[in-house]
Amino acid sequence: MKLLMFGASGHAKVVLDILSLCGWEVLGVIDDNPALRGSSFLGIPILGDSTRVAELRETVSHAIVSIGDNAVRVEKAAFLRSLGFELATAVHPRAVVSSGVVVGPGTVIMAGAVVNADTVIGSSVIVNTGATVDHDCELGEGVHVAPGAHLAGGVRVGPLARIGIGASVIENRTIGARAGIGAGAAVVDDVPEGALVAGVPARVIEPARK
Repeated sequence: MKLLMFGASGHAKVVLDILSLCGWEVLGVIDDNPALRGSSFLGIPILGDSTRVAELRETVSHAIVSIGDNAVRVEKAAFLRSLGFELATAVHPRAVVSSGVVVGPGTVIMAGAVVNADTVIGSSVIVNTGATVDHDCELGEGVHVAPGAHLAGGVRVGPLARIGIGASVIENRTIGARAGIGAGAAVVDDVPEGALVAGVPARVIEPARK
């Protein structure tokens, strides 16, 4: 099946690989960087910027946003849905995802990731390479669980939050919306919305902005 990919970044290289392994044919790439106009991305033509998307809907029904920035990814996903696109999911064949997991549209789960029973993953989420999400977790829209990060059972992660590379969160904790967890942090307490935490154990190093 054919689809449109939005975003020509380093993250997009990994997404493209997963799509190919899952049998998707990428018709083309959309990117708002004018310097990329008329070029190609790993052999896939860059068809233009956001202004081209509406007309492309006439030839393709599915799309996926391949942008690493959480807020931008969610914004572009909403734009695509408003034009009638169905958001595709991309789950690497070497990811382990329990049959009881709910995976929202536009989500990408990368190689080596493990997502265990009764976890609910929202739309436009990234579960990156080698990350683990244990049983009964909830990940809101636009969350990014970075490579090698680990969530124990029952963790709740609010929309647009980012769990940094190699970070760990103990069971039954809540990570607020838009919060950031620093690389290698060990989270043992709930994290407020919009706060940045880091360290072992993790402490707030930047409170939520007003």
